[in-house]
Formats: sequence, structure tokens, C-alpha cells
Amino acid sequence: MQTECYENLLFSLVSMHHISMQLHRFRMPSSLTSFQSFRGMYRSLTLVSTSNETMMTDNSSPITSDHVEFRLELLKPNKPLPEVAVEEFFTRSRAISQVADLLNKGADEDELKGALRNLPVIFDSLLVSQILKADIPCDVSLAFFQWLKSRYEFQHNTYTYGVMLNNLGRAGQIHQMKLLFEEMKSNGCEISRITLSNVMLWYYKAKDMRYVARHWNLLRREGTQPSTAIYASYIDFLARSRRFTKIAVIFEEMMRRDYLPSSRLYTVFIEHLVNAGKVEDAAKILELMQHMLVFPSRVTYKFIINGFAKTGKVERMLETLEEMREYFHKPAKQFMPAVIALQKAGMVNEAAVLMEEIQPKVVEGAGSIGPRLMKMMMMMQQMLILS
Repeated sequence: MQTECYENLLFSLVSMHHISMQLHRFRMPSSLTSFQSFRGMYRSLTLVSTSNETMMTDNSSPITSDHVEFRLELLKPNKPLPEVAVEEFFTRSRAISQVADLLNKGADEDELKGALRNLPVIFDSLLVSQILKADIPCDVSLAFFQWLKSRYEFQHNTYTYGVMLNNLGRAGQIHQMKLLFEEMKSNGCEISRITLSNVMLWYYKAKDMRYVARHWNLLRREGTQPSTAIYASYIDFLARSRRFTKIAVIFEEMMRRDYLPSSRLYTVFIEHLVNAGKVEDAAKILELMQHMLVFPSRVTYKFIINGFAKTGKVERMLETLEEMREYFHKPAKQFMPAVIALQKAGMVNEAAVLMEEIQPKVVEGAGSIGPRLMKMMMMMQQMLILS
């Protein structure tokens, strides 16, 4: 009964998306800036399409230079691009590279101090942010961050803290990220919308749902408007907590603010439907999102293909697999349940072809199963039985 309610809820949410898309065809959105770039691109594409149709139907009306200039005018940005001196850009880039090289080779404190004093550019928070973004290990960048604070009398700000928090989250050092975020708050640094959103997303990727909920409440208290990715993360948290009524409220709020569901949000719905055993319903959502011109990712296809594999619907699995290839997504190791399902169905050649796509070096023959492939399949079967 609970699964059926969940299924109905998800379809009602997607129906709301469909209605919203239809409304946007006939009215301007409430936020004039949210779809401005999309409308500009759509108008330019419409002009190109109309011109092409004119060329095909009436050869006596070629495209003139005025038409081209008008279309290019539509594609120009609204704000002027900032002027950056080429010499200053390369000087700054060399300075960043110099400091990053010293950090990577483990230079001592005196050598690092001398290099910072002799930099040809001003040593400010912007330069530190760019150094922290350079290709250096996370532990090294954190040590440099702490060293600047304690030894070089450097005052960190919102930007340097934000970059370092991102580095820690990307490296999976969630505990260090928590400590640094608390330090940032205690030092009185302004916590920007981007920093709050990024920290929440790193908690979400680490499956720390308790802190996802905490940061959602913090976003609310700060009056920060969430992004589409933040909405998707919080809706996933609500779905895992089985708070389905709250999902409808959050989804409606997202639509009211002119945030259309992204591929990631559809993937959240599809994942939970597959986990509930509703693979066909998940496939219907996959079809609907393509009608809405939201293109599925490989992760989206992974849930549905593996769902069909586990339920033994091999033909539907192959159809979805072929559709995924049309979007230029290649199978990865996460698609091994599909290989095992083909083997169980006696489709040995198809299993070999799919396995060759996943790991080309494993398959020894074009149409035959090699011993290494058989061994890997047996191991995967044992893992599925144990799970």
C-alpha cells in the first residue's frame, strides 16, 4: 500500500512538471531573468530554422547579411565582457604555477616565504584562491591554508574558505570540512549562497543525510534561494526518509520559483521507483523526461537497466541498453548485472559483446566467452546470491 502511494505521488509530481512546461509555452515566467538566456537562444534557433525553411521552399530569397547580423545580435551577452590585460593574465598564471610547484615538491617554510615575497603580483585573497584551486593534493592545500593563517598573518575570507571547503568535500574529507565550516562561521566570515549549497551537496554525496537536512534548514534561515541541485538533494533525502507529503510541497515550491526539474531530479525519482520494484513505472518516467527535452544521464539508465536485469526482463533491458547507446553513453562496470542476466537467459554472445564494451581487455574472442570472463561472471553471481 505504501509503495502504491509512493508511485502515485511520483507520477503526480511529474504531471505537475508537464503542466508547468505547457504553461511556460503561453506565458512569461514569474522570474524574468530565470529563462532569459533560454529564450534568447530559442529565438535565434527559431530564426535559423525559419531561414532554412525559406531557403528550401523559396530559392529566390537567400539569407542576407542583415539577417545574419540580427541573429548574432540576439546571441550577444547582455553585459559587456571584462577587459583583462594579456600580460597581466600570464604573469598571474606563472605566479600561481610557481607556488603550486613549490607546494607539490614539499618546499620548506623559508623557501616558501621567499617565493611569496618575490611574486610579481599582489599576494591577496584572489591569488590564494587560485593557488588552492591548482593541481595540488588536498592535504597539501589544507596545510598551505593553515600555514597562511598562522605564519604569514594572512586573513582568510569567504572566497578562500569556500575553495578550501570544496577541496575537502571533493577529497571526501567530510569531517575536516565540518570543522572548517564551523571555523568559518566562528571567524565571522560571510557564508555565501554558493558555499552553503556546495557544502550541502558534498554532504549529500557522502550520504550524510542528517547534515543535508541541517544545511537545508540553515539555507531556509539565511533566506537563501536553493538551486535545482539543492532541491534534488533534499527531495532525495525526503524520499529516503519516506516523507512523501513533504516532497509534493517542496516540488511545488520549486516549480513556483521557475526551477524546472533536471536530469538529476528525475534520476532520484527513478532510483526510488526501481528500489521499490516498480521498474516499468521508472521506465515511463524515463520516457516522459525525454518528451520534456530533459536528457537522461548514464546513471539514470543504470538504475533502469539493472532493474530490468534483476527482474529477468531481458528484452526490455536490451531495448533500454540500445536507447542508452543512442545517447552516446557507454556501459561501465556498474552494468555487470545486465551481463549476468544475459548469461542466465542463455544469450552468451550478447553477454560477451556487452562485457567487451564494459572491459574490452577481458574478452578474448569476438563471439565466444573466454575463461577470464566466465570467472568474473561466476564471481558476480556469487556476490548477488550473498546480497
